[in-house]
Amino acid sequence: MLLIILFCLLAVLSFSKKDNNRDVLILLFVLGAISIVLSRGSSDFPIYKMFYDKIEPLYLVILGYNDYFVNNTLRVESGFKILNSVFKVFTNQVEVVYLFCNFFILLIIYIFFRTKSQNFFKLLLPYFVFVFITTQVAIIRQASAIAVFFYSIQFITDRKFLNYFSGTFIGFLFHRSALFLSLLYFVVKKEYSSKTVIITFTIGMLLFLQVFHFSFLSFVNGLIVYLPDSISETASFYIAQLKDFEVPSRFTLGIFENTGMMFLLIWMRFRMKKAGTWSDFMNISFNFSILYIFIYIYFFEFTNIIYRINYYFIFFKFFIIVRYIESLEIKDNRMIANFILVLYCGIMLIVRLKQPAFYYLWYPL
Repeated sequence: MLLIILFCLLAVLSFSKKDNNRDVLILLFVLGAISIVLSRGSSDFPIYKMFYDKIEPLYLVILGYNDYFVNNTLRVESGFKILNSVFKVFTNQVEVVYLFCNFFILLIIYIFFRTKSQNFFKLLLPYFVFVFITTQVAIIRQASAIAVFFYSIQFITDRKFLNYFSGTFIGFLFHRSALFLSLLYFVVKKEYSSKTVIITFTIGMLLFLQVFHFSFLSFVNGLIVYLPDSISETASFYIAQLKDFEVPSRFTLGIFENTGMMFLLIWMRFRMKKAGTWSDFMNISFNFSILYIFIYIYFFEFTNIIYRINYYFIFFKFFIIVRYIESLEIKDNRMIANFILVLYCGIMLIVRLKQPAFYYLWYPL
């Protein structure tokens, strides 16, 4: 019930022209506080609690008494292991680690969102629906990597590759899915014509609809033997997991939503460029949004993998949508556009709460 109340509150606040710093900080504190309650209900929490109970404190790791630190079987990345070992020096409660990670993530979100909109809540509302309740509270390692990635975006616009690479490498130390992010520096800062985007999308749809019988899963499975052992082992592990997942129907809400969103983003880009409100950051957000859609249609067979990868990009479309809403000069048009945004987020909140994977969200709150 509290999740519904928070959504309604954020929805109301999103209609304001400007936000209030005090309200922003209070709501971020509230989200941080309830994150630990939601986290405890997720399926990952017992696993990480068991991991934390066994991990050695950092001073023992340094002294060489680090059997579980070195030999655990959970495939936990070194950055997260070190973080757990540091906190183990001071407390035996894994909840403290979760609280630290969630407040760290929300701090990065505050820094990242603060200059991207006149009203912080216009961005916090979709973040609450699309990232907070589905990723941040349940997949704490990747959520930490996503936060570091968000912070590193500024180095793409500033053309500082080493800084961006350092940020994505730190993200990799918390979740190996961040491995490929550094390569995107050379892709997303370019501007691609609408024609190029539509042609690439059309080819992807032909593959998605199986008009051409080409399997990226078979292709990648044959390619990984030529990759370095550390990468091929990880890839093989996730590909082997695919056997336990049933490939969902191709004709779900997702494909229609993504198709409509792509054309909407192209149209918004055209309108904002014409109005002179387009920017380097908007271009990067556009490319990440389109990348999200292309990953969805080109690598649909990689069910569990694409979900993890697309968590990094799912939010970027909202930077464009929110900025477009704020660029509308007529007040009534802004109100209608904001209402559509709230309605869209509300529908997607209901969809997520009804999914079996997120039933735990109903019970703690």
